[in-house]
Amino acid sequence: MVPLLRVGTVGWGDPAEKSAELEDSFSESNYFPDDLPVDWRVSYISNEIDAVAILPAVIESVDADTVEEWEDDTLERFEFYLLPPDNLSDRDVELWLMQQQPKLELLGERWCGLLYRVSNIEINSLKLEIMAVRRGSEVEQSAAIINATDELTPNIMRQIIEHLKSLNIDLILFYPSRGLDANLSTATTISSLLG
Repeated sequence: MVPLLRVGTVGWGDPAEKSAELEDSFSESNYFPDDLPVDWRVSYISNEIDAVAILPAVIESVDADTVEEWEDDTLERFEFYLLPPDNLSDRDVELWLMQQQPKLELLGERWCGLLYRVSNIEINSLKLEIMAVRRGSEVEQSAAIINATDELTPNIMRQIIEHLKSLNIDLILFYPSRGLDANLSTATTISSLLG
């Protein structure tokens, strides 16, 4: 059965995420085993979920060898998306993306596109960012980013997934927080059951 949505996270606890305060959020979420080395996190997470959104601070701070390691250390089905910096105009985002492009191309087919904020919606008092996914000049799909601060009930998760699918959204990404592991598992299960 094909899942309705692919499931992922914003970041994976890379040390460069500390500037975006996500590394600490992954620690708070207790997602990774305590004894897992930091440089194994992207490999670990690729075995659990479908995709990650790379933060601007991460892509800017890594070298080409590190990006090649991401590609080597993750499963073939795993997808990488990129969030642009918040403070740039559309024109400046394009220039910024051109600067990052040589590194992103090292991800090959796993580089799926840039996430553009389109709008915000609310489902059961939970705010979701609706994103367009663009690769090159084409908008190929859409995604939603959820900032759930706790574990969501299966009923709420089902409502979210059904609503997102009615909007033709293909991907749901979670910011790391308490309940992340349960939210990813519930989203994956419900998406598969509804698929």
